[in-house]
Amino acid sequence: AVVYEMHTGTFTPEGTFRAAIAKLPYLAELGVTVIEVMPVAQFGGERGWGYDGVLLYAPHSAYGTPDDFKAFIDAAHGYGLSVVLDIVLNHFGPEGNYLPLLAPAFFHKERMTPWGNGIAYDVDAVRRYIIEAPLYWLTEYHLDGLR
Repeated sequence: AVVYEMHTGTFTPEGTFRAAIAKLPYLAELGVTVIEVMPVAQFGGERGWGYDGVLLYAPHSAYGTPDDFKAFIDAAHGYGLSVVLDIVLNHFGPEGNYLPLLAPAFFHKERMTPWGNGIAYDVDAVRRYIIEAPLYWLTEYHLDGLR
């Protein structure tokens, strides 16, 4: 496999899923077989690496809509390219993360990480939320895999 890591926000001047579709022929011509899309879960600000997502089930709005991301994936498949999504499940970003206020039991205050309070994986509802997020991305968007 020839993997191309793609940061949606900087892959094209527009920084959107729709704009990235136009560059798929170029990637196919390069011999790329797999596009690894860097994290796209909603995060604070317009541009960033995506490793500080706060809404695990929502594509970053600056990149486009859920339908735009689906169109990108469908178009990639049309060129014979697989699409793998980098997804962050071990922490949430600080900006726009309201879970500590709305659902304090989601975190362990005594288990600090470099990114804040540790996620309470021992709580059944939290564990289900985290497990269902990657399943959602795979089934709803027809991704070929996750990193």
